[in-house]
Amino acid sequence: MNQIEMAVVPEKECKIVSEASIARKLLKDGYRVVDIKPKRGRNRETIFVFKNENGFMDKLGEYIQDRKDQRDMKEEE
Repeated sequence: MNQIEMAVVPEKECKIVSEASIARKLLKDGYRVVDIKPKRGRNRETIFVFKNENGFMDKLGEYIQDRKDQRDMKEEE
């Protein structure tokens, strides 16, 4: 994430998620998307701006850790 994106969206109120699979899980959990926009310099990629509320950061951290664990398991095989 670059500084320009952080300036547009205050970190305390919103959080940017760049992985569609994680964004999908967060949406299913009921977290609100504030905005969807193309990633700067990469028009084929999308970033999702979520409202940081109701334990959002904990849930995001859980999903990121799950993703890392899955990658580690694949590397061990």
